[in-house]
Amino acid sequence: MKVRSAVGLAVLFVAACAGAQTKPPARVANPFPEDTKVTFDVRSKTVEPLIALLRPGSSIELTVVGLGAGQSLEIDFHAQGGKKGPFAKTGGNVRGRYVFKGDSTLPSGAEDAGKVEAWKFDVILRGEGEADVWAIDPMIVVKN
Repeated sequence: MKVRSAVGLAVLFVAACAGAQTKPPARVANPFPEDTKVTFDVRSKTVEPLIALLRPGSSIELTVVGLGAGQSLEIDFHAQGGKKGPFAKTGGNVRGRYVFKGDSTLPSGAEDAGKVEAWKFDVILRGEGEADVWAIDPMIVVKN
């Protein structure tokens, strides 16, 4: 008799728990804030944000501030999946490579890699005679 009571209680408990479950939350239209700009500050040697989040098909502004006379800043994406960087070629730039000779903003071009993934890139500050002064390797993450 005790076994039947225990089984009966277990069945009631499972039924109650199943009935108390709520529906999963609805998918949010914009589950994360998308970055629209990456700023490279030469004076403070910082990149904001270090990890930029984008959705497929988006673009981003690449802004450089604080370049001195004779300095340049190069952004060079790593190759992966048969492409050099996640962005389509723009203007006079080579795909996946952006060179700044002074403070300015360049559009990245539209993301066209076609899948969700992380893209590492090198940022190199060069001084007189193209000598490397500073380097860092932030990333851009493309996700839905």
